Amino acid sequence: MTDSRPLGELDGFPRVRSMAAHCITGDDTGLVKRVGLSQGQELHRWGVQAAGVGVCRLSWGAGDDEGVCGAGMQTGAVRFWDTGTDADSATYSATCEYAAPAGSTPAAVVGLRAVGTRVVACDANAHVRVWQWAAPTRGGCAADAPLLSFQAGKRAAAAAVADDGARLAAGGREADLTVWDLERGESSFKARNLPNDNLDLAVPIWTTDVQWVPQQPNQLLTSTGFVQFRLRGEVRLYDVSAGRRPQARAVAPLGEESLSAIGCTPDGRYVIAGSVSGGICRLDLRKNLQAHTASRYKGAAGSVRQIAVHRSAGLIACAGLDRMVRVYDAEAGDIRHKVYLKHRLTALLLSAEVDAPAAAADGDDDVGHMLAQLPEAQPEAEEAEEAGVADAPLNVSVTFDGVAADDDTDDDGQDEADAADAGGDDAGEDGGEEEPPPRAAGRPKRGDRPAAPAQPSRKREAQPTGAQKTTTTATKKKKKKP
Repeated sequence: MTDSRPLGELDGFPRVRSMAAHCITGDDTGLVKRVGLSQGQELHRWGVQAAGVGVCRLSWGAGDDEGVCGAGMQTGAVRFWDTGTDADSATYSATCEYAAPAGSTPAAVVGLRAVGTRVVACDANAHVRVWQWAAPTRGGCAADAPLLSFQAGKRAAAAAVADDGARLAAGGREADLTVWDLERGESSFKARNLPNDNLDLAVPIWTTDVQWVPQQPNQLLTSTGFVQFRLRGEVRLYDVSAGRRPQARAVAPLGEESLSAIGCTPDGRYVIAGSVSGGICRLDLRKNLQAHTASRYKGAAGSVRQIAVHRSAGLIACAGLDRMVRVYDAEAGDIRHKVYLKHRLTALLLSAEVDAPAAAADGDDDVGHMLAQLPEAQPEAEEAEEAGVADAPLNVSVTFDGVAADDDTDDDGQDEADAADAGGDDAGEDGGEEEPPPRAAGRPKRGDRPAAPAQPSRKREAQPTGAQKTTTTATKKKKKKP
């Protein structure tokens, strides 16, 4: 059964009414920008625009330090900038360059993360390099030679580093999901392709994005491309401790098109998937990646290149080729922020900072907020009139069968009785009793209900039968004869 409840009733997202402070974006011209979501504009930028040096991946500094931001470039280089408070100055520049080894073929970075005391990067040629972390310094610096370098297959389109920094998962076109040990440079898990299709042909292998499931160190998520009649855009769930084939699949959750990006909520319950046409949907991991048409985030018009989920504020952000950053309310699905940035966006990081404190988790603040929005009760007109004329005497008119009587009826009767007594006394003094005049016939007594008018009879006149009609016609003909 699919979960058709609205987003606001789901318990996978924290009930927080906060707003994200800012985000970091990368575009295809090589610029890294800090964007103020509340201000709706770019705050600062780093990098130099040039052809062929676009940003492919972004990462926070070591230990998820948001004062440092790193970018994996299309040339294979990795560069970190100091994005702290001092970085807003136009004259301040602190960078650290992690250059590719000499003699290596330049390839775009498809996976980047600074975790612990190391920086891990993987390029499109499936070449993995691990450096010792070096903080950016004023004027720029160059990191030492890589601590570890190895080949992780033939090619890669996406790569992700686990939270512990000990494993890397990678996959791509004709390269199924593989997990690598970053200590030894060896493969520890390799996924197995799906069984052949109904034509007994091998299912195409095309991995477009990889994500580790939070709080589940052995589970991974992948998205696939689209090959007509053979491979539909899918989201797959793998468990390295359970088997080599997917444990769950969501086939074409956004229609017959390729999926380009996926993200996962911090509690590991929901998956957010984006497609090449701008569609975004939510899948439930607890129900084998089942989707519902109501679980959509609308508004994006171009290919979604990266999806970021806020750690605590219940927000989902996406960046794509339509040059827009959109931030959605994870509960209601509404757009909280929308910023136009002039260049095609290829990477995104969402800051953990918020503009307002988080609301209580028990929902009391939500109830109080809703009650505060209700209008104050105003006294009705009838209540106001009753309050204004509470001491005024009542004057109620009652009608009995067409005869009106008011509250003075008893007084009038009493006056008539008194007048009759007075008349009787006068008559007694004259020596005789005067009889009351006879009542006109047909005049109803007071209080009697008038008789209903006679209703006309509704009986139908007897219609002549067929035999009677024949006899009558024959008689008329006889009379006509001379």
